[in-house]
Amino acid sequence: MAERRFVVPVERCPDRSESAELLELVLAAASLELDLTVWLRGTALGVLTGPDRHGWQQLIDHDLARVCASDCPDGSHGAIPDGVEPLDPGDVLELERGTVIIRP
Repeated sequence: MAERRFVVPVERCPDRSESAELLELVLAAASLELDLTVWLRGTALGVLTGPDRHGWQQLIDHDLARVCASDCPDGSHGAIPDGVEPLDPGDVLELERGTVIIRP
């Protein structure tokens, strides 16, 4: 049986308390060594540039989860930080197919 993929969608940039709780959820899932993707949509990219960015950056730096982004606020992939995989519409369909969505 193929390993299941898990996706945590982040729809917007959370405030500091939400960011900490969401990061705990993601790190807990990562500690289980799940095939995990964090999907940052729109303004959610702010978690990688805001005050809690170091906590989120560890997902990329230590390869704890695949981090990808779509629906960038400026409509381009230019604002996506290094280590974050940009998703085009076809990629989004593939990401949604056959995955377990973990909604915070």
